[in-house]
Amino acid sequence: MDSDGYVPLITIVGFPKVQLLTNDIALISRILQNSKEVELDATGLKVRTKRNWERWLPSSQTAQLEAAEQNEKPQIDKAEPQMSRSQRRLAAQCQNF
Repeated sequence: MDSDGYVPLITIVGFPKVQLLTNDIALISRILQNSKEVELDATGLKVRTKRNWERWLPSSQTAQLEAAEQNEKPQIDKAEPQMSRSQRRLAAQCQNF
């Protein structure tokens, strides 16, 4: 997930139940364009919920967003979040996208 709450569609395509339906990112993007629940970014390659997307940001990103809205200097959490092996693998796949 990026700082604007978007998740790459390549991540969604990696879900086993989605793979049973399709692995066509262009098709998924076209279908999601008409969704009432999610929105695509300008490229059509990332998706996020339309309502309250900020709630899904990691706490350090939420704090930075709130600080930016208040024109304050953001407090950055120095601690590295711990990721599971599957999360690290998914992150590596997203970086290659």
